[in-house]
Amino acid sequence: MYLNVESLNRLANKTINTLKGDKALGKNSVIICAGKYYAALDPDESMYYVAFLEGEVLDRFRKRITQFRKNKYRKNNYP
Repeated sequence: MYLNVESLNRLANKTINTLKGDKALGKNSVIICAGKYYAALDPDESMYYVAFLEGEVLDRFRKRITQFRKNKYRKNNYP
């Protein structure tokens, strides 16, 4: 359990530092997660990746976007 929490803490700190750096440059960022990997991308680049989603992944994405638009806020339901 400790290793998992420590790993998540490192990932969170890395993400925050990336976003702070982007903000300092006046850039907006979108966080894309896939399994154990993540990327902080600019909105245009993130939409490029979304454009190539297929199958179950695309269905999950559409479901989350629909839910987000209905609720006007994002639920953090990731493990």
